[in-house]
Amino acid sequence: MQMRSYLLLFVLVTTLLAGCVKDRDVDLNTADFRKFTLVMPASWEQFSSQGFDSQVGGITNGKDTLRYDYGWYAYRFQQETTATHKRTNLVIASRPALLVVPKQPNKGLIGIYVQVDETNKFNLYGENIKDEAMAVRIMRSVKFK
Repeated sequence: MQMRSYLLLFVLVTTLLAGCVKDRDVDLNTADFRKFTLVMPASWEQFSSQGFDSQVGGITNGKDTLRYDYGWYAYRFQQETTATHKRTNLVIASRPALLVVPKQPNKGLIGIYVQVDETNKFNLYGENIKDEAMAVRIMRSVKFK
């Protein structure tokens, strides 16, 4: 009976550990967007859009899409208040940044805002993202040139 308990415990622990390792086993690539880079899963693709006063585009895996805006007027997430979002100040690429995550998972805007220099601002955001943990991981990987 005791051997059966140990075997069951071993199977449970092995299963839990396999689940934890899964995220680290994702193949990652560094994507270059001229003014910045970010690390994303190899299964994601980058795209560009037409911007008038900034560089805009994004990345997608077909389910989730993150868009970026690099320029003078990037959105600062003023509408995402503490009533609806977790607002966290952090450092990205040695610059102060703001991370907003919806309090209700997978419903609403998730993103980062960074003041790159005296003139340029940057944001990377998505709406109703299914894999918020991966989105945050991608956002935290941004590096400016």
